[in-house]
Amino acid sequence: MEKAGHLVGVVAGHPSLAIRFFDACVREGRGLSSKTRLEMMDEWMPGLLNLKKTGEEEAMVALSRTVIQLKDNGAQAVALVGDLSPSLLRRLRFVFSIPIFALSDFAVEQISLAHPRPNRVGLLTPLEAQAEFYCSILAPAGIDGVRLPATLAAELGKVVADYEGFQGTGKERVCRWVMASLDYFIGAGVELVLVASKHIPPLEIRSGSLPFPLFQPIERLAKAMICQLLEQTPADLPETSRSLERTD
Repeated sequence: MEKAGHLVGVVAGHPSLAIRFFDACVREGRGLSSKTRLEMMDEWMPGLLNLKKTGEEEAMVALSRTVIQLKDNGAQAVALVGDLSPSLLRRLRFVFSIPIFALSDFAVEQISLAHPRPNRVGLLTPLEAQAEFYCSILAPAGIDGVRLPATLAAELGKVVADYEGFQGTGKERVCRWVMASLDYFIGAGVELVLVASKHIPPLEIRSGSLPFPLFQPIERLAKAMICQLLEQTPADLPETSRSLERTD
C-alpha cells in the first residue's frame, strides 16, 4: 500500500451493516484520496454484540483477534459498527494503539451536535435488546430513552425483516411504519430521535415537518472517522476525489 493511502478495517455483526457503513463513508468522503480503502470483515459474528449472551470476555477475545488481523493487513484505523459497552471499548483502546471508532461513542458525546441537551430521546428500533442498550448508555447522562410500544415495535420489525433493497413497495412500507413510529414519539414529547436500528437505511423523510431532529449513529461514525483520517492526510493529496476502493 502506498504511504499516502489509508486502510480502514470495518468490523460489524453482519455484512449488511459493514456495507451500510462503507456507503456512508463514500457519502462523507469529501477530500479523501482515491487510495483510501476500507477492508471489511465479511464473516458474520452472531451474538458478538449481545454481551448478555456472549459475555464481555468472549467478545473481547473475538474482537482482539479481529483487530490484530486487520492490523496485520495494514489497517491504520478500525471502525466497530455495533453497540459495544463503554468498558469493552476502553479495554480495546488500552490494548491497541491504532484509532478505534465505535457507534456507542456517539450515543452521548456527539448527540449534543443534534440537540444541546435533550431530556427525552426516542429510540427508533424494533429490537428490545438494542433499545435497552441505548437506555443504559443514555441514563448515566440523565437522558431518558423512550422506547416504542411493543405492538408498534413488532410491526416495524416485520417490515424491516421483509425489506429487500429498500426500493419500490418495500421502501413505502418501511417509511409508513417509520412515520407511525415518529408520530408516537411526537406524542411522547421527545426532543430528538435516535435511529438506533442500523437495519433501517437513511430515510427520505421531510425532517422539516418534525418537531425534533433525527440522529443516525452510522452517519456520525463515518463522518468522525473521515475527519480524523483527513487530519492525517498529506496536503498534496487531491482535495476533490470522493472515491473509496473496496478490497476483496
